[in-house]
Amino acid sequence: MANTAKHAESEAKNNLSGKATQAGSGGTESAETIADLRATLASLANEVSTIVEQRSRAAASAAAEAVKPHVDTVQQSIRSQPVISMALAAGLGALLAVALVPRAPRQKTLRERWVPNVTRADLNNLADQLSSAVSRLHVPSMPAMPDTSSFERVLSKLAHADPTGPMSNAFDKIAEWALGARKKVNGNGRK
Repeated sequence: MANTAKHAESEAKNNLSGKATQAGSGGTESAETIADLRATLASLANEVSTIVEQRSRAAASAAAEAVKPHVDTVQQSIRSQPVISMALAAGLGALLAVALVPRAPRQKTLRERWVPNVTRADLNNLADQLSSAVSRLHVPSMPAMPDTSSFERVLSKLAHADPTGPMSNAFDKIAEWALGARKKVNGNGRK
């Protein structure tokens, strides 16, 4: 078959070259020559298409014959062990689904959902608003307080008190209480 295609191709080339030389020399038969060339090209195209079809059919049948024993083996395995075959098919389907289906966007954490995005400009605006609100507040005048804390004032009063005066009983009680607390902390009266 390949020999006939090569033979037809060589004949067509000879016809084309011969007619081309005739068309170039005479000029009067140019319309007939072009028509003959078209017919020859059409017959060549038909022959090439039949050759391609025959070769593709031969390749398909060869591939089918090469794969047929493997297909038969797989079909026998499926028929003999259907449960394993179904499990294998389900597993492969799951793997394909994981590989081909796009992933959902990442879920935001609780902190990302509930904490607002605060920028430096927001903090500056808040500071400006607080300072303007404080400047508008009317605070009534309060008596001047000394810089020392109340505890320091109590300690200074106790330090300058006269132990023999009216507070002597209070000092004795405080001393007894402090001694008892110290004994409990140190462990049953040991110093």
